[in-house]
Amino acid sequence: MFAPTREWGAPIRQTPGRASFTLPVPPAGSARATFDIPGDEADVHLSSGLVTARSAAGGRTLVDATLVPGSMTEVWWSMRDSAPVAAARATRALADVLTLMTIAEADIRMVALIDVSVLQGEPRTFDVRLPRDYELTAVTGGSLERSEPDAGGLVLTVTDPALRRHQFLISLERRDAGGSFTLETGFVALPGVQRESGEIGLEGIGTLDLTATERDGLHRIDVRELGRPLHSLARSPMLAAFRYQRNSSIAPGLALDVKRFPDAGVLAAVADRAIATTLVTAEGRALTEVLLTIQNRAQPFLKVSLPPGAAMVSVDVGGESAKPVAGTDGTRVPLLRAGFRPGGPYAVSFVYMHAGTPFGRKGDLSMALPRMDIPISMLEWELFVPDNYSMKATGGNLIDLELFPGAVPGKDGKLYTAGITEAVIVTVAGETPAAPPPPAAPKADRPSQNVINLQRRAEGVLPVRVDVPRAGTSHRFVKPLLVDQEAEVRLRYKRR
Repeated sequence: MFAPTREWGAPIRQTPGRASFTLPVPPAGSARATFDIPGDEADVHLSSGLVTARSAAGGRTLVDATLVPGSMTEVWWSMRDSAPVAAARATRALADVLTLMTIAEADIRMVALIDVSVLQGEPRTFDVRLPRDYELTAVTGGSLERSEPDAGGLVLTVTDPALRRHQFLISLERRDAGGSFTLETGFVALPGVQRESGEIGLEGIGTLDLTATERDGLHRIDVRELGRPLHSLARSPMLAAFRYQRNSSIAPGLALDVKRFPDAGVLAAVADRAIATTLVTAEGRALTEVLLTIQNRAQPFLKVSLPPGAAMVSVDVGGESAKPVAGTDGTRVPLLRAGFRPGGPYAVSFVYMHAGTPFGRKGDLSMALPRMDIPISMLEWELFVPDNYSMKATGGNLIDLELFPGAVPGKDGKLYTAGITEAVIVTVAGETPAAPPPPAAPKADRPSQNVINLQRRAEGVLPVRVDVPRAGTSHRFVKPLLVDQEAEVRLRYKRR
């Protein structure tokens, strides 16, 4: 056994917190040694060899080792136990607590971000008081070693007491039956710190009316005054915000009165504009193209209720062809496709063919566009008929384009704009010069480029045979705000 003394020629070298000596190991088949080191739990190291056993008793540490024969082995150990112990200093710390409270559908969630600044001392633990009736779900922190429950709270143990700053994130949850309710709630606090200040932000999920009454040092502030960390934690708009500074045993609290209302449906998709073009032959066959400008949040399909006997010919989504899906309650036109997630308006079009009744010498005709399950802000429909038939609109829910684009005088002397909104422009009286008449509406009998394009597709591209008229007359109609209904027009025709 070797005791670290100077008697056997192994002088001890000491530095602050460390002592060592060099031991000559005689040549032999094997060499073993036992070292008796002062101090409990001394940390002993060898430059060569292997420590095989370690024990501590009576203020000393015994270490058994196997050495390398014929070598000079350096042995060193820490001397922390023998160092003088500094007098304990009182702990002084400040805490900032940022709390986000979320009123969800069936529970109330609370997240507290705690920032502790140590001014004096080296605290190993921190006491945290939790509000009543909440369940602890998570505790995290960069310097946190462990957390243990205590009466009414937690004890947080840190890895390095010498650190001057610690941050912890505590998550709590409280079950709720849903609907409207009242609640008295407290918040996370650190009773052992010298001063605690904090901010509280309230957010709510769904449609609700919140009345919050503060007490015990809590003061209401504008939600824009909350710090950036709370805004980054929030996922919904802030409903209320508070600030406090606690320097006594009184803890701030809130009295909440929450009234919840049923949520209204949110439109997943809407069409800003729809342009329909229909080619009608003397045999009564009709070929229609509908071009939609879509604003889409998440709706995958457009349900289209085609007329009886109609068949979908082609579909185009964002410039590429797509395949419709037939269902029992209508045809589904895809609004999205693989790899296509638009961030703004985009075009969706479909073409369908309908076999109708052949024209006679004269008669009445009813035409309708399919019902679509998204709102359409403005619908424009161009109906192209053979040139040897004259037609006149007699009813329906559409407006003749000739009455729509320009302001026209009404029988009451007022001017009507765009067929929708009424605007009184000028009142003629006395010597006031008369207002100029509104511009005449353009003639709507000439086919547009949409008709020409559809004729070309029918003749050479579409996989159907339809004898489109080489010459004809266009009748144009519009309807603003079409919501879940058919666009219908009734016509009276006569052969020329």
